[in-house]
Amino acid sequence: MNKKINFFSKYFSKIIICLFCYLIFYSYSFAKNYEIEEDFNQKLIFEKNYDCSQKANRSYDHQEYSINYYHTNIWNWKAVGDKFRLGKTLGVCIKKYAGAGWFWTASKVAFDQSYKPTSWVQPTYQIGKSPWFRNLDSDNVKDFPLKINTASAINFYYLYTSKGEGLYNHNLTLWFKKNISSGPYLEVMLKFNGPQINQEYGFSYCNKPGQFQRLKELKLENINFDVCLKTLERNLIESVTDGGTRKFATIVMLPTNINQKNEKFEIDTDLMKVIKFLIENNQVSENDILPGLELNTEIWYGKEELKIEKLNYKIIKKIN
Repeated sequence: MNKKINFFSKYFSKIIICLFCYLIFYSYSFAKNYEIEEDFNQKLIFEKNYDCSQKANRSYDHQEYSINYYHTNIWNWKAVGDKFRLGKTLGVCIKKYAGAGWFWTASKVAFDQSYKPTSWVQPTYQIGKSPWFRNLDSDNVKDFPLKINTASAINFYYLYTSKGEGLYNHNLTLWFKKNISSGPYLEVMLKFNGPQINQEYGFSYCNKPGQFQRLKELKLENINFDVCLKTLERNLIESVTDGGTRKFATIVMLPTNINQKNEKFEIDTDLMKVIKFLIENNQVSENDILPGLELNTEIWYGKEELKIEKLNYKIIKKIN
């Protein structure tokens, strides 16, 4: 008995020290949750070039970038629930004058049923129209909606810098519809950069039997993609478990030759080559409609600053 007491006395101080160190580490990890310490709007009230409202949602008349409007889309309320706090768990500032870009901070507040972080929000620049009939959509949008069999090329050029940490990806999303009045049936995400891309290589969409389907590799002018399909049926299941409304199939294109350690990225490609690839793989029809182009940062948690240096596109129509 005395030996047990002596043993406990001998190591008690060490146990207390270890426990103290653990508490310090735990509190540091919690601080790394990217929670905003002061109201985002008040902190940036004098920042005239940015819209820092929590529901940033405005038309955008800076035609140099061909952007029609911007908005912040909290699309996965189910996963966030009552953990969302205005100006505390999310802060987004989208540039509205003197250039284009945004910066944001988002807390780790959205989880799936297995308590793994899930994506829940994204700032967006919209070129053309949204597939969701947003009230910012205009009837006088140039080039869109586009019936894809009328175009021979969609030349897309994008030069930007992105610095951040946490879990997110920056992408160009194409939505496909069967007609003007219907909702989209397919989402195609061309992912360019972000920490989440590295994670997907480790837990690849295409390597999960029964959930995903690998399509062949897509090679473009200066970028190659590993292409994975998530079916409508799988998305409907994830709508129940992870949140969000996903009444469409999803194709994810992961870059295989973009250095994710870079901060500057240049995308120069013909998006019709992406569409022809989808047609060849029986995912879209040449009679489908492309309502517009979306530039997004899909966010799990973390922070990022995005600066767009150049963004333009040109649609070349077929000659009858």
